[in-house]
Amino acid sequence: MNPQELKRALRKIRRINQRGLVRRVSYANKTRFIQIQGEGAEPLDNIEHLEPFGFTSHPVAGAEGIVLAFNGNGSHSVVFCVGDRRYRLVIDEGEVAIYNRHGDKVHIKDNREIDVTAAVKANFNTPEVNCSGIVKAEDFITHDGVSVNDHDHDDVHGSQTGGANPS
Repeated sequence: MNPQELKRALRKIRRINQRGLVRRVSYANKTRFIQIQGEGAEPLDNIEHLEPFGFTSHPVAGAEGIVLAFNGNGSHSVVFCVGDRRYRLVIDEGEVAIYNRHGDKVHIKDNREIDVTAAVKANFNTPEVNCSGIVKAEDFITHDGVSVNDHDHDDVHGSQTGGANPS
């Protein structure tokens, strides 16, 4: 192999996979495309973002991803394993977490507890929620806008029986 062929082959090998910074994200149908800036290279535009089934994320500019160029040809590339160290959680060995850039998270701990943190609220869009143990609230619980701990009942004769018994 002559020196020119060797240089060309090495350049192609280096282009097979590279690390890059997310610059922009766009969608076409249900496919996400990322513009990614490789180290010392021109930005690669409209690179498909591959994700594992059941998980999805919309990375913010500045996140990092791995670009895989099939056959070392940039015209058929994909971005995968996009992460963002600016927001990454520090968790213990054996733990798993799903999180966003605002600090909201679901943290499955090694001690078999699950912590859910949401700055605004957590929604459960389901017709039924079941619990096999105790349900506790540090503030108050409402049903149809009425506090479970602070309301009056009517007795069978139409008069007020007093406040609720929270115990």
